[in-house]
Amino acid sequence: MDLIYMDKNGIEKGVLRNYSLDLDCGDTNDFQIAVGIYNNVLKHTDMFYIENTEYGGIIDSVKSDTRNSKIYYSGRTWRGILSKKIIRPLPGDDYYIVSGEANEIIAELIDYVDLNNLFVVPGTTDIIINTYRFNRYTDVLSGLTAMLKTADARLKIRYKNGYIELGAEPVIDYSDEIEFSQDNKINFIAEDNRGGVNHLICLGSGEMSARQVVDLYVDENGNIGSTQYYFGIDEIVDIFDYPNAESLQELKYYGVRRLQELLNSQRVEVNIEDMELELGDVIAGREKITGLYVSRPITQKIVRINNGITKIEYKVGD
Repeated sequence: MDLIYMDKNGIEKGVLRNYSLDLDCGDTNDFQIAVGIYNNVLKHTDMFYIENTEYGGIIDSVKSDTRNSKIYYSGRTWRGILSKKIIRPLPGDDYYIVSGEANEIIAELIDYVDLNNLFVVPGTTDIIINTYRFNRYTDVLSGLTAMLKTADARLKIRYKNGYIELGAEPVIDYSDEIEFSQDNKINFIAEDNRGGVNHLICLGSGEMSARQVVDLYVDENGNIGSTQYYFGIDEIVDIFDYPNAESLQELKYYGVRRLQELLNSQRVEVNIEDMELELGDVIAGREKITGLYVSRPITQKIVRINNGITKIEYKVGD
């Protein structure tokens, strides 16, 4: 895959040779490119891309290491750029609220945060977003990811024909046709954490006995509700302190979001060659020694290119 570099105005400068690339999608959303010290061709604010992929970004840092005769370029990926822009409520509004066709909403947001000179949103989709309220002052990447999840969709990014295309696509569930296990001779790490919180006491506004309190519980299937399922030693409790809640409804809304971060979790890391999957796609993994089976969406991709050989590590989450 050719790594093309260009200036911040999109004017191509050349093809980078003899490089190694370590790029993260979905977690830190950054990258590092290493080249020999005499191959120092990139500058601050230069950008790079690999055609028909989302592998690209902007150079924020240049480090020279004469001891190892290396130059290291690092910076934000396209997702990283989105993660550093904030969705502010419109003047006079408490929240930024949207509804309608997904790509039209994405285009509206890209324009709102002044990134329409970098990203383009091609066409429309059949993906409709019912009235959605973004968290206050959330970043664009987190906001769009959460919004699209409500419609079983994902954010797709591609550098194509001179443009960084940004749009919504339906999530693809591969769990019935792709299952990774020792039989595949694929290395992976599987973890089943059952020590998560299953009872969250949410504390809102007010003082002493007048303070708002909402109890949230997790059942055996991971659903969150108001009925306690776990007792005694199986009950794991935590506190969510949210004194700015204006109502019990708001306290519960943010309490549910917090509990989703704290409950039991399952994780799979998979090293796969010769297969390209997208963030948000669902895959399955089975570890025969422990009997753990996990079917989860891909939440992170770590892409490594060295000497022209590409390896991708996938991680899944909730």
